[in-house]
Amino acid sequence: MILKLIASVLIFVIALVERFYNKEVSKRKKVKRIFLTLLILSLLFSVVIIIIDDVENKNKHDYVVQRNDKLKTQIDSLIRITQTSENNATDRDIILQSKINELNDKLEPFVKLAIKKYPNMKIEDALSKLQLDLIETKKLATRDIYKSLSSNLKESLITSLSDYVKNQKSIPVIKFYVQQGNQNRYQVVNDLIEILNKAGIKATIGAMGLFPQSGPQYGVEIHTNSQYVAFINKLLEIVKDGYNLNSGIAVRDSEEWKNEGKFPDGEIQLIVSGTPLFSEDGKVTF
Repeated sequence: MILKLIASVLIFVIALVERFYNKEVSKRKKVKRIFLTLLILSLLFSVVIIIIDDVENKNKHDYVVQRNDKLKTQIDSLIRITQTSENNATDRDIILQSKINELNDKLEPFVKLAIKKYPNMKIEDALSKLQLDLIETKKLATRDIYKSLSSNLKESLITSLSDYVKNQKSIPVIKFYVQQGNQNRYQVVNDLIEILNKAGIKATIGAMGLFPQSGPQYGVEIHTNSQYVAFINKLLEIVKDGYNLNSGIAVRDSEEWKNEGKFPDGEIQLIVSGTPLFSEDGKVTF
């Protein structure tokens, strides 16, 4: 910009001098040289300006070309990304639809069953009702499968039993006699023995075998003397949150038991013959 201004000023000055002092200038060689020098400088400035303009224009052109190439590359990249995303979305839609079709095929028998069983209900309500039925059926179907008592319920029983035996002057030994023929029965007795021992009540398995029963109505027969009736009744009440024992108590005084050679004082015998059924949290019912 500055060079262009200088060149313009020089040309203007030369033109003025030539205009007004043409005669005098022609007579003076020194002044002629000055004018010549100014003309040469003006020419040089003009040439330099032309070259600079040409370089600048070339640089601008190259910059524009590079910028256009860069923009084109970016646009091509965006197009490829967009096409890839569209293809991926299409693939996802195909997979999703396939999964939906597969799920519909699996649900179709349940839908037909729900409509058949509850024809007067909306399909959503019928399916919900059928789901509840299936859950209940599963519970019933797995009631005879052994389940360990939940840890929280087990700890609660141990704490309650421990609090009870702290105030007892005499704590009997509890012996379990387990009828053969049911493995779950044996596992439940072992679980109960573990809880009693941790609570400070000595419990053990007296024997496993075939034992006479007073009648089939009891899952657990309890034999004790009158001294421990209250104790065993309280114990059954405490453990019923985890072990609902359908039990019957046979009570005799100590002398009768001794004469028959049953067991000494300080012992309670439980003959376990019932079939245990289990809830989801492991609670047992005989």
